[in-house]
Amino acid sequence: MSGHKSVDIGVGKPLPLVGLGTWNVIGDDVGPTVRTALEAGYRHIDTAYGYENEAEIGQALEDCGVDREEVFLTSKIPPRRVGFERETLDGSLKKLRTDYLDLWLIHAPPQPEESVPLWRFLVAAREEERSARSA
Repeated sequence: MSGHKSVDIGVGKPLPLVGLGTWNVIGDDVGPTVRTALEAGYRHIDTAYGYENEAEIGQALEDCGVDREEVFLTSKIPPRRVGFERETLDGSLKKLRTDYLDLWLIHAPPQPEESVPLWRFLVAAREEERSARSA
């Protein structure tokens, strides 16, 4: 898939336009699916805290031999984790076996009164470079 297009979304690393979405990829299917995609040239892996497959994705990324800097890694925080942002981000990073995410998204809008604190956390995390390129 080298030569495929990417787009600059202002996060410091181009976002490949084609990526592997991992919703509903669970259990023993995760590792082979991610490894096959990376071997085929995919360089964007999209997951989320709620998919419960981050640990398997982290293992597959480690096993595949592709340099972390070459993979655009996206994860998401679900609204039920508002108030647990730090634990959620740290847990995702640990499971994914990485020091940063290229993009960390809010999976769905939280309650209006929770939006501002959550957004502030996202900005602070980006400034810490934990989700170095979060948005």
